[in-house]
Amino acid sequence: MLNDDLGFIKRDESNQGRLKVIIGILSILLFSAIGFALYEWNDSVEVQRFLNEQKKDLERELSDIADSYQVVLSDKDSLNTLLHSERDSVLKLVNSVKKMKATITSLKRYKFQVEVLRREKKELFRLADSLDRANEVLIAQRDNAEKKLKEEIDKGEVLKNENKKLKNNVEIAKTLEARSIKSEAIIVNESGALESTDYAFRADKVRVCFTLSKNNIISKGYKNIYVVVNTPDDKLLGVSVHGNREFKDVYGDQRAYSATKKVYYDNENLDVCVYVDSTKGDIISGTYLVGMFVEGKFIGEETMELK
Repeated sequence: MLNDDLGFIKRDESNQGRLKVIIGILSILLFSAIGFALYEWNDSVEVQRFLNEQKKDLERELSDIADSYQVVLSDKDSLNTLLHSERDSVLKLVNSVKKMKATITSLKRYKFQVEVLRREKKELFRLADSLDRANEVLIAQRDNAEKKLKEEIDKGEVLKNENKKLKNNVEIAKTLEARSIKSEAIIVNESGALESTDYAFRADKVRVCFTLSKNNIISKGYKNIYVVVNTPDDKLLGVSVHGNREFKDVYGDQRAYSATKKVYYDNENLDVCVYVDSTKGDIISGTYLVGMFVEGKFIGEETMELK
């Protein structure tokens, strides 16, 4: 009986020992599992933190790309449409990155898209820079052409003014001058002899004499000379005898004249006398204004006093 009790006690002690061992093993396994779970949890948090940082880096990089497009848009009108489109694509991608869950797969996909956008931006900016340089060349060529055109216009104006001066000088040089002008009242005697007088009541005609100056520029040939004599009462002498006669001056205006004469001019000094006819009572006392024209061009004038 005692031996049986002792055997039972020994078995019970043996079972308790095995139970303790099992409990110990289970405790170790439990703590190991908890430790591993804690390690995995900590590792997962670190990974997610890293992924979130990568996500923020992507957002910043995409925002920088979008901002760089905006800067270029301000002075690249020729590429504005394309640059607007690229910038809008980048902004959409920024929004997508902000909304996405940061995972290794999604980050890898977006990083690839960012790299593509970076290459496209580089190519577009290279093209914009090329257009800038080409535009600078065109502007320089345009400015140079405008400068040369202005120089040619200025030269043309100078030549035009010089030609005008030369033409005026030629016209002046081609003008005949009436020199040594002498106007006087004439008495016609019964014998036909002519005698000058200072008294109006005795005068029958008016004689106007002058010298056409020497001029080698004017062509030789017959020249029409016109004399205009205005009386003190502002009438045209000679009209009562020959009626109203006119010639066209160099300005195209019609002028009435008192007497005319055609002479041959050979570029040398030529003495000319023109007689103005009148009827009784036409010649009165006072101051007369006498003018001379050759081929419609004014060549001189003087006054005449009669008592």
